Amino acid sequence: MSLNVIELNDSGLRVTRDGVVVAASPGVALVDAHGVVCGEAALARAQVQPRDVYQHFWRQLNETPLPDARRHCRHHADLAWYHLASVLDAAGRPAEAVLVVPAHYADAELSLLLGIAASLKLKVAGLLDSSVAAVAGCAPPGRYVVVDMHRHHVSLCAVEAGEQVTRTGYEDIAQAGLARLEAAAVDLVAAALLGDARFDALHEADSAQRLHDQLPRWLAQAAQRNEVDIALEYHGKRFHTQVAARDFVHVTSMVLATVCERLGSDAEVLVGASLAALPGALDLLAPARALPADACYRAVAEHRLALGTGKDGVAYVTQLPLTRAPQFEHRAEAMPRSAPRRAPSHVLAGHTAHALERDAALPACRRTGGSGGAWRELRHQRARRTGGAARQRRRDAHQRRAGGRHQPVARRRSHHAGGRARAVRAHRRHALTRPGCAPCWSNAANFQSSRCRSSTSCRAASARWCCCS
Repeated sequence: MSLNVIELNDSGLRVTRDGVVVAASPGVALVDAHGVVCGEAALARAQVQPRDVYQHFWRQLNETPLPDARRHCRHHADLAWYHLASVLDAAGRPAEAVLVVPAHYADAELSLLLGIAASLKLKVAGLLDSSVAAVAGCAPPGRYVVVDMHRHHVSLCAVEAGEQVTRTGYEDIAQAGLARLEAAAVDLVAAALLGDARFDALHEADSAQRLHDQLPRWLAQAAQRNEVDIALEYHGKRFHTQVAARDFVHVTSMVLATVCERLGSDAEVLVGASLAALPGALDLLAPARALPADACYRAVAEHRLALGTGKDGVAYVTQLPLTRAPQFEHRAEAMPRSAPRRAPSHVLAGHTAHALERDAALPACRRTGGSGGAWRELRHQRARRTGGAARQRRRDAHQRRAGGRHQPVARRRSHHAGGRARAVRAHRRHALTRPGCAPCWSNAANFQSSRCRSSTSCRAASARWCCCS
């Protein structure tokens, strides 16, 4: 008989049969007047019908009435029923399966889950804790912390692996899930498209939906490349930009900042496959090791007879024997955990610090679509500044040799510096009082005199990005 394992997570359900994933569906449901749609079909309409979307029904599995309950959907348990039914249909309606559930499920949620399975005529051969299954399927003896990402939270499970693998602790970190990371990544891509292509992808629901549909592919590319090509087609036009992978890593670091603070150095960190696939996640949680995607299935296949039965035929298993074929060696000494490494935020050129982000400090980044434009602009500034100083030194030397009656060099230099400082201050006031004006005053080398050309504009003719030139 085939072995079917259903892994439940509020980010999605996955069915594995004989080592092959036969069905996977994100934990999203859409309820409208026409009925209930779950999984990918609901996710494809989530931005167009945001008020009809539900994403918390696996996280909050209960029978509390919904605020806008309808005849065919009264509470989260109904939504879970619809979602599980659609996944079982996609998997060919297996008659029996082992359910691998998250650690935060209590007796009330487990009882409700068994009732949903019974109404769908699915025989539950066992209930197994996901963190215990992941360690029992691949790890040697040791102490571990299993870090797994859900849709709306991150779970930290302490697991002891000796002769038996046992869960010894659990912590839930809210506001650090996949939904928050995707929202921050969407804002990052939308800002890049607005700056480079002058296209606001979040202005209309259809374009926002297209951006969300392609986000998983861009996140996967950011984990493998240094730069991600962003292309979005809308109304027959193609909008293109590039986003550095380190920007996606920065998004991941913001979401996982609390997780990094909670991790200690006395146990080895094992990261779930979905979390390990995110840009920079393993480096941020280092020293850490990624779990195989099929770790839970391996544990069920190896220890199927150890699942046992309870009074009513199903027991919730939080302890399993250790695997006989570990996939890696445990570290003999725990490595000290360092603080999360943060990417540099500014580059110093002379006396000016330029931000490395896509902001108004370096508008050349927006014009060129990447960090290369920023570095070219900095090189040009330094060349202009260095060249002007060299010319001034040659003129001073010539005047000293000529012996002419000119004002002292020190006084002339101080007067020149004072005039430039006044020009910078004047244009800074102009940039602050005129909304939308790019701060071209930061490039002091572009000023050709100690006064602006007029009261409202500067002589930054070479700065093509200056909005008031």
